[in-house]
Amino acid sequence: MSYHGTVTCSHCYERGHNMRGCPKLKKEAAADPNGYAARKLTRMKPRTCTYCDETGHNRRGCPLLKSHKATFIADTHLWRRAFGKWMREQGANFGALLSAPIGWQDHTGEYHGRESNGYDGKPCVGMLKTFSSSSPDDADGLDHRQVRGGLRDRYMIGMEVVGGMPQRNGTTRILGLMLPDIPLLAPATGEDSWGYERTRTDDEAQWTVVSPSPLTTSYAPLESLAVAEQRAGTWFKSGKDAGTKSDFFALTAPQRKAIKEYLNDSATLDELHRRLNPSKDDNSESNND
Repeated sequence: MSYHGTVTCSHCYERGHNMRGCPKLKKEAAADPNGYAARKLTRMKPRTCTYCDETGHNRRGCPLLKSHKATFIADTHLWRRAFGKWMREQGANFGALLSAPIGWQDHTGEYHGRESNGYDGKPCVGMLKTFSSSSPDDADGLDHRQVRGGLRDRYMIGMEVVGGMPQRNGTTRILGLMLPDIPLLAPATGEDSWGYERTRTDDEAQWTVVSPSPLTTSYAPLESLAVAEQRAGTWFKSGKDAGTKSDFFALTAPQRKAIKEYLNDSATLDELHRRLNPSKDDNSESNND
């Protein structure tokens, strides 16, 4: 690629194509199958996409990546709208007062936490400040992949501790919390890619709303399509830690339908979760009927 953004061939030095597509090189190779040009073409490795691992194109032009990216955006946008609705139903909007049974340090330097951990049992109380520990728009795990269940992503919610020990720069300390058990959207139990069960039982996921937020409107940076598109751009980026097709996850058609029903107030999350994940007891009862 030249300074002006035009491809320059390293064989004939003409612009508009690279050596792999050089018509002059191909003509020379056809004229002399055993000559230098033919050997040069043979030595060139076929171009392989770093996303789908197929030959004939690169990551930038990968049709599968483009399709997966569009699906990722749609699923993330749908999931985040449903998550925002659930949070508002709990009164867990900005300014809500939360209580979590986690270890914390008050402004005098004294530590508190669960009695089972050797502390006084005093929970940590704080105000819902962000949808991550640092920025309201930067909670990486807040997307449709949470439906897999049992994910233990930390710092999904940032809580500003009331009466806590200030940070060294004098600002109020913000502690990160996990998502609680949210039927359908973020179940506490699920299976990993190997089929093993995983469970989110951490103290950081056991928070409750002590005093609901006075805000009832949706938070645009959390639920907007533009933010979903931005998240997709980050996830599908190229580079050292770039994802591949094996990392891709999409909602199933029944999951999408169920989430839309929840958004339309056609059913509760509990009802929808039971429908998609019938228990053994439910199956035995239906068989008896």
